[in-house]
Amino acid sequence: MNHRALIVSLLALVAVTSCSMHVEQESAPIFVAASSTGAILYEPQTESHLGYASDGRRVWTDRQAAVCAARCPEAAFSTATRKVLSQRGDADTVVAEGATLRIQRADGKKESFPVADVENVLWLESPDRTTALLLYADPTVRGGEILRFRRDADGWRSTGERVPAGGFWGGCVGGDWAILTGERGGMLRDGTVVPLQVSLDQPGECVAGTRGGAVVSRYVDQRGIHHTEVRGIDPSGRQTWSRDVAARAGVIADPSGTVIGLVHDGELELLDVKGQVRERREGVVAARFTETGSLVTVDTDGKVIWAA
Repeated sequence: MNHRALIVSLLALVAVTSCSMHVEQESAPIFVAASSTGAILYEPQTESHLGYASDGRRVWTDRQAAVCAARCPEAAFSTATRKVLSQRGDADTVVAEGATLRIQRADGKKESFPVADVENVLWLESPDRTTALLLYADPTVRGGEILRFRRDADGWRSTGERVPAGGFWGGCVGGDWAILTGERGGMLRDGTVVPLQVSLDQPGECVAGTRGGAVVSRYVDQRGIHHTEVRGIDPSGRQTWSRDVAARAGVIADPSGTVIGLVHDGELELLDVKGQVRERREGVVAARFTETGSLVTVDTDGKVIWAA
């Protein structure tokens, strides 16, 4: 996977080498996935993926890109030519290889779709892992399409929805609705892309849950200060609140999308549906919600902690 595709996929949707090391916000690990049983993080300094059990123990380290298997931190690893996008079992997989996306289901059924650019392909799942989008990290991809998939008891299946992928480089899935980010942001619903109604020129990132989410834009001013612009949205794509942070902030959403978290300056802020701070937690450099809405955090000493 090239550097751009890796960074976009980690943001979409993304420990430290020593628990005694003090972790700065700028070098903090990035959550790839987190569940009630484990997590996968990406460590930028070593370009490594790390698997953690829910008791905080690191159980594996690998340079290859990884996704959670049936029970995180059990993982499926990609190679330079074969990208594993989902694996819940030996016969329940989604793999991009060559110029083809192949879906294998536990009931024996298979589906395949052409892929315009395997190196830049992204697979984004909803918080409950029942809906997914396939899209591309390269907004200039030729002939690519954004595809939607749903999951049942036997695996993934296509919904038949598809729209051109050009102009987008990422997104997030709330369930029946999804946000697309890139040169032109949009809302994807029922196979149609409509404009976002937000006060951002170029939504570059997003987070989403079933009932809301947020879009994010970043820039560096003339003094070299990083800024993170965050706009809360509802499932129609309408802006509900606004927050600007003079820092490089991480942004997360709980499964409902009604709680948005901002991680910056060694602190986690949890915002309500009006964008008001309802809770602050100090000593946090990275965070992620699990599928049940619990928090997993990385503290300034590099410890990965599941909230009680």
